[in-house]
Amino acid sequence: MGGKISSSSYGSDYSGAYTASDAEVDQTLWQDDDMLIVFSAGNDGSGARTIGHPGHSKHALTVGALGANTSNSMSNSVIWCSSRGPTSDGRRKPDIMAPGVGIVSARGNTINTNPPSDPNQATTQTMDGTSMATPITAGGAALARQYFEDGFYPTGTSTLPDARSPLGAELKAVLLNGTAFIGGAPDNNYGWGRVWLDNNLFFPGDARKLRSFAKRQDVGIAQGETDEYTVQVAAGQEFRATLTWYDPPAAPGLAGRALINDLDLEVVAGANTYKGNVFSGAQSATGGSADTINPVEQVRLTSPTAGTYTIRVRGTQVPGDGSPYSERQGYALAVSAGGSASAVSAAPATVSAANVAGEITVTASAVGGATGYQLYRADGTCTQANALDFQLVEHGNGPALIDALTQGGYTYAYKVRGVDAN
Repeated sequence: MGGKISSSSYGSDYSGAYTASDAEVDQTLWQDDDMLIVFSAGNDGSGARTIGHPGHSKHALTVGALGANTSNSMSNSVIWCSSRGPTSDGRRKPDIMAPGVGIVSARGNTINTNPPSDPNQATTQTMDGTSMATPITAGGAALARQYFEDGFYPTGTSTLPDARSPLGAELKAVLLNGTAFIGGAPDNNYGWGRVWLDNNLFFPGDARKLRSFAKRQDVGIAQGETDEYTVQVAAGQEFRATLTWYDPPAAPGLAGRALINDLDLEVVAGANTYKGNVFSGAQSATGGSADTINPVEQVRLTSPTAGTYTIRVRGTQVPGDGSPYSERQGYALAVSAGGSASAVSAAPATVSAANVAGEITVTASAVGGATGYQLYRADGTCTQANALDFQLVEHGNGPALIDALTQGGYTYAYKVRGVDAN
């Protein structure tokens, strides 16, 4: 199947523009929904606009480095050499932080004999910098991926029918949705904060639950469309929603806005509406303007009021670049909040499908406690499809759902999940 998480600790100095290496990363991710690419921010800090390439790209998860205290315990302070944002077009970078001082790893060299001719060849070394923080973050991403593939999402207990491979943008959203806000986060020194898996991956007994909604590029939203989700939020626990997406690469050498397809995150909580990336300090504020340059948007409320929240993903500008499917934009939305156990009593049964003029209507039996239903699709027949390949294509209030974005000549398998807002 090939690797789905790439960790790289190299790059060139900041050039003042979007480069060919940035475009190469973004092109790779645009063409491969399943991939997450993690890059070091570089060690050219502490000034602004020192993020190297291709950490400067739109869609790499770019990692900055944190220091260590005198007791060698973890510090929440960025080390002096960690490169800082913003990018040439004003995007927030780095994306995330991880420890980068006193990290022990395998020592590299140019000896390729096997068995080693030098007894010191297979040794370790202690190093500092964003090159060390990056594989720590990639390792966290691998654990998060395993959480999904082992079927821990959404119940927190490993359940075989729930096993699914997360999309690359989905992993990115989950990681950024769980960070510890440190320093001045969100900003161009600390990004969205320190990697913290336990703050987002739900297990029985945790106070906050994770909801994840992710769509591939070919079933994403078009310009002017809006996808809407509801989540029940309890008071007393942080609410956070993070939207990420991989849009087509921009032209190398561009100094202006690199974003081509612009989505927007919006959260409605009672009488208040919050736009993605409109912050006052470390939490979201009402008002403000929609973000037009970043392919990551977040809403965070440290003391939310209890109620049913509506979360919208808007296709504000999706012109594409002329390549296949670029007039639609896939995305990932991760939401975490305090909530109660799901009231859904069982999985939907007696699922049937009918092809009507190229649109597939999938109907399942209603289940107790469900207030909505999600339709997942994979290539192949029901007996041939890889269980890990099912991805969200549609959702609605009733157990009859229409997949209107099929391709002629393909065979599809479907699953239906009953959900509530918890």
